Amino acid sequence: MELDYFYKHILRTLHTVVRVYDRDLRRITYYGYDETKDALKMDMNFCRKVFHQGNEQYPVIFSEAYPICYGVIVLPESGNRVIIGPVNTASVSTLCEGMTIDEHERKKHNVLLETDLPCCEYETFCEEVLLVNYAATGRKMSFDQLNEKNYMTDELRELVKKTEYSLLFEYREGERRHNPYSRELRVSDAIAKGDESRTIEALDEVFMGQYGILSQDRLRSAKNLAIIGLAIAARASIRGGIPFERAFSIDDNYICQVDAADSIGKVRAIDREGQIAFAKMVHEMQEQIGDADRSRLTEDCKNLIFKKMHTTIRVQELAAELGVTKEYLAAQFRKTTGETVKNYISRNKVRLAENMLIYSEYNIGQIGSYLGFCSQSHFDRVFKKYNQMTPDEYRNYYKKEKE
Repeated sequence: MELDYFYKHILRTLHTVVRVYDRDLRRITYYGYDETKDALKMDMNFCRKVFHQGNEQYPVIFSEAYPICYGVIVLPESGNRVIIGPVNTASVSTLCEGMTIDEHERKKHNVLLETDLPCCEYETFCEEVLLVNYAATGRKMSFDQLNEKNYMTDELRELVKKTEYSLLFEYREGERRHNPYSRELRVSDAIAKGDESRTIEALDEVFMGQYGILSQDRLRSAKNLAIIGLAIAARASIRGGIPFERAFSIDDNYICQVDAADSIGKVRAIDREGQIAFAKMVHEMQEQIGDADRSRLTEDCKNLIFKKMHTTIRVQELAAELGVTKEYLAAQFRKTTGETVKNYISRNKVRLAENMLIYSEYNIGQIGSYLGFCSQSHFDRVFKKYNQMTPDEYRNYYKKEKE
């Protein structure tokens, strides 16, 4: 197979360097920018270090300093090495103690960089390395298998086991116990049933155990615990009938707020608020559709609507994507929810518009356009149907209430 095509593909997509070296570290092929900006060209000791990372069984992901990554592939028969990179897999410009990535390259490898390293997601970089590896060797490997080969060493497995036993010993010696699993089940069950009062009661339970320590940093540990709790709550709400796209999006938002929090108290408050919010959402949804059977087609339709919320949504197009006729979708949706597809779309767009009117600085026209309404008058008419006031009146009313 012609590998030059794949090397050029990497250069076009990742905008990083691809080099091929023979067994004696002589460079055969080079695709990239000015060679004087290449760390492997300017620092032969570093080049040897990266070169010798190669493994004949799988591609190696090498990182001298996070988040700078290289990919190393050993070609069969010839034993030549393909070295791809560097890329910045975290989209950050600073490494540690205020040193930028550019400064790191200059000081460590005598490189004079005029621009930042190319950025891409870690998974994207790995998938591109795997593509070249498949073209070169014919061996298929998944992203997770690649990480397992690179990082799950015998030493790491041994460390995990050793730490596990030491923690168990510590808990026994100190007579410490974790928070009861039954409480977690009670919280999760209450959220899935949309029972806000039971959710609050379960969250407020006093128990003999204590939360696990998920980091030596107390604030980080609290954040990790909150992230786990919110993830469980989101999945409980999905069991309760909330479309998974909506549940996961809301969960992402709460988790981002947790991650940005600067105190344990704020973390706990956000965690509690989020779990109660999921119970409220399930309750509201159950009130709307009663005890009707939630068919899979209806749930798939709701998830598709959520993805398209900022566009003009047509029932005919939804039906086509779901592989059914417009009439069948309309009938099944109304049967299971008690409302038409169009009404469901309008009602949820209005709900989103309410939040934007309250919390954003966008003008009325921008909000209507973002949500796919064909005109300002159409937006006003639909919004007023559900709120008995226009978007402008709603925004002004809320501001007066705030004052």
